[in-house]
Amino acid sequence: MIKRIKLDQYECKVTVETVADVSKRLTQLYKKFKVSEDAGTGYDGVAFNATLQDYYVIYEEKELSHNLIAHELFHISNRICKDREIEDEEAGAWLIGYLTGTTYKALYKANIPIKNG
Repeated sequence: MIKRIKLDQYECKVTVETVADVSKRLTQLYKKFKVSEDAGTGYDGVAFNATLQDYYVIYEEKELSHNLIAHELFHISNRICKDREIEDEEAGAWLIGYLTGTTYKALYKANIPIKNG
């Protein structure tokens, strides 16, 4: 599943993906954005951005849980706010709420199972 979430008020987009292998997908993104460090291995999920306009949240489909969804969306929400020097808690709360709702709608629509925990 791939869901692109356009955030006009933050002048960026967040791409949420479920994949079979997070490390492999992260390696592809590192090549695309010319990131020189090693992508690493062993991730169940990751929040990544190489630019201030393109943010990615990538989940390993077989490990997808409510906890993992919240964990990575928290990271990406904080990163978006920090990159824009937004310190207002309400703005961050709105952002994480919007990303969470939109992510869950896409996962349910794609019929992707989510583990408890």
